[in-house]
Amino acid sequence: MLDVIHFNLVSAFLFKKQTCKKFLNYTLRSMSFSDALRSIRIYKKVFPDRGYNVFRSVFLIFIARHFSFVAVNKRNEVIGFEFCRFSREDIENGTVHESFIGVLTSDSGKGVASKLREFSSHVFEKNGLKGVSSRIVLSNIGSLKSARKLGFRVVKTYINDDGKEEAYLIKWFSQ
Repeated sequence: MLDVIHFNLVSAFLFKKQTCKKFLNYTLRSMSFSDALRSIRIYKKVFPDRGYNVFRSVFLIFIARHFSFVAVNKRNEVIGFEFCRFSREDIENGTVHESFIGVLTSDSGKGVASKLREFSSHVFEKNGLKGVSSRIVLSNIGSLKSARKLGFRVVKTYINDDGKEEAYLIKWFSQ
């Protein structure tokens, strides 16, 4: 576990940020310290049934934000986020893991999450990674469809800790 945390910490300092990208009335960008704090609040709104503990919050704010992304509106308010990190499997595969992605209900259905994924994939590829991994519960048809449309492919399925069938997907950049 400590070796994975160490890898994430070192990667945070070596990771090259990307300039902003405009999309409709939004700006996509790398996550800042204050964006991370705002994103955690949005996470709790978007996923009220999931907990976000202190360890995850500290990890995101100080380490993972360096390779996580946000969408902001014209008033510079965070309306969507993509939390990413490196797991042991990702370190071995040369990929990065998309842990959570969410958009406020008021801005959902406009393609923001898909554009965040495209933007982050571009940044990750420029940083020399081979791909992006994700885990999606099979009953979440919308997320699976969106992921497949963006080039993610199911690598394996399994039963997660909540007893739900889940897919582990990877989007390889060179394919």
